[in-house]
Amino acid sequence: MLTTLIHEESVDLLKTYKASQGDMSELFCQMSINIVPDPNISGMDPSERMLSIYSHCKAFLPHLKRVTEQQTDLQPPSSPLLNKLTTALNRTSGLASQINCIYQTLFPNLPIPPEPVDGPTSILPSQNVFQQKVYGCVVLKSFKELLSRITHELRTLKKHMCTSRTFAGTNTMF
Repeated sequence: MLTTLIHEESVDLLKTYKASQGDMSELFCQMSINIVPDPNISGMDPSERMLSIYSHCKAFLPHLKRVTEQQTDLQPPSSPLLNKLTTALNRTSGLASQINCIYQTLFPNLPIPPEPVDGPTSILPSQNVFQQKVYGCVVLKSFKELLSRITHELRTLKKHMCTSRTFAGTNTMF
């Protein structure tokens, strides 16, 4: 299951991030930044919850990209953190695409809203190194929480949707 893999990698990514930020890295993650997407999935029915998962994946992409860019400036090129950030960015993009396909298969008559334009990171003011470290840690912590919720939610949706004969073939998609 792709979501399980990404979630496991996000746990390691956050540990690697903290280790690469030096002293006080634990404190960075305890701060809050209101421009980081909320990791909670919303919706009353399966279609709304799938759409929420898709929207959350898309909303986190510009933040992951921004953290990757910031850390590229702060870390040596050989840093394992940079590879893990790039992997997280690519896998999250792939997950969003898969969720989109599954959504369109399960709910062909329901539209997917238009893609958000490069999101909230385009309006971030310039940040000093401390602010970048805090931002990165908060993004990755929230990202890890989101992936935990997505993993749980997709298991629940699979049980719910795959009990119906119509959707029995979708069991392998998750």
